Amino acid sequence: MLNFLSRLKVKNNLMVIMICIVMIGLALAGWNIYYLIQINNQTKEIRTNNEQISRLEASRLLFQQSVVDLKNYLLTNDKNLRVSYSVSYAQISQDMDYLLLQAGAGETQEDLQYLQTALGAYNDAALKMFKSWQVRDIEKVAFIMPTADKNASAVLSQFDTMVFAGQVSLRAESVQIDQQVQHTIIGNIVGMLLISIFSVFAAIILN
Repeated sequence: MLNFLSRLKVKNNLMVIMICIVMIGLALAGWNIYYLIQINNQTKEIRTNNEQISRLEASRLLFQQSVVDLKNYLLTNDKNLRVSYSVSYAQISQDMDYLLLQAGAGETQEDLQYLQTALGAYNDAALKMFKSWQVRDIEKVAFIMPTADKNASAVLSQFDTMVFAGQVSLRAESVQIDQQVQHTIIGNIVGMLLISIFSVFAAIILN
């Protein structure tokens, strides 16, 4: 009878230890899945931000070139420069539409809308200068040019602000991923230690 009770007690203790090991294993699995989802989401955000920064930088270069093309056109009357300006502005507009579509609602969308408005204001002034130059209305060109220069400065400033904000966001997201990886590693180490401890207890009970 005592032998039976002793075996039953050992059996119950082993059952408790096995349940603890299974629970720890499930907790580890849940921990890993949670952080894998978080890391995956952060990685997607990093890819999106990288693409946005790349498009903004490319659009900024195109805009700078379009400003130079406009001024050179006024100096040389080279029609190819007028075509180059139109092509550059069309590409910039396409990039802005794409970024707005990807941004969704929020602060980034508001920044893009402001940038798009500033680009439109500059383009309006540029088109007026093109038309005035075609009829050799130099006084009107000179009158519009300060407004165009002011709008160009606003556009470039907004480009720089958004690129800088995107780079800061990328750094923050990279830090978050590093922290999440560290948490995952620490959680796994703690879990494995607990499993090892319970396994030792099980071995002791069996002996």
